Amino acid sequence: VTGETGCGKTTQIPQFILESLPTQSKIVVTQPRRLAATGVATRVAAERGESFTQNRNNNNQNNSQNNNNSNTVGYMVRGESRVSNTTRLLFCTTGVLLRRLQDSNTNSDNQNDPLSAITHIVIDEVHERSLDTDILLGILKQTVKRIRQQQRRGDKHVRKHNIRVILMSATMDADRFAGYFGKRTPRMHIPGFTYPVTDYTLEDVLSVTGYIPPKKLKNGKSRGRYYGGPRKRNAW
Repeated sequence: VTGETGCGKTTQIPQFILESLPTQSKIVVTQPRRLAATGVATRVAAERGESFTQNRNNNNQNNSQNNNNSNTVGYMVRGESRVSNTTRLLFCTTGVLLRRLQDSNTNSDNQNDPLSAITHIVIDEVHERSLDTDILLGILKQTVKRIRQQQRRGDKHVRKHNIRVILMSATMDADRFAGYFGKRTPRMHIPGFTYPVTDYTLEDVLSVTGYIPPKKLKNGKSRGRYYGGPRKRNAW
């Protein structure tokens, strides 16, 4: 999925998927930086009328009870998480998902596959092409291929539906990324709207505001609106 900056790729597409499958979907959205993951999760939660608690989850029982169990949006970064049993839309960093995919790729028993409940994986800002992103794309391709082979063989514990992988960016080469996952990979472009911008120079600002710059005196001091000479210094 490609689209102009500000068209709503990051905040709206995951919500569209969640609203189409409110009880069946389990969506994971990756961001290249932890600040982006927490910020986008907070924005999406606010749009859905949800909020995160101020207490941090330190993986103990007290903090887990403080989390809002009715939230459908959560996030997970290194050293901090906002996840509950009702979380359907999870924002995380690329490294967090990469570690989870590595555990899934080395696990031969699909019954204990940590990705068995995930239906959609959205990789945002894929054009940055960091080391984690490239490794993540490679593991995702192998994971999708492995699930398809298990479905064809009719394995006992194979999942019914494959993982949906969605790549999003504003400036990525869609043909190259689509060709990496296969010739039949669908593509979508979201048109954006460019707001008109008017340039103003310093001379235009002075003309509109009527501001008169202060004049410099011979001694190097400037004279402002007080035209009776330099002000006398007081005790302050």
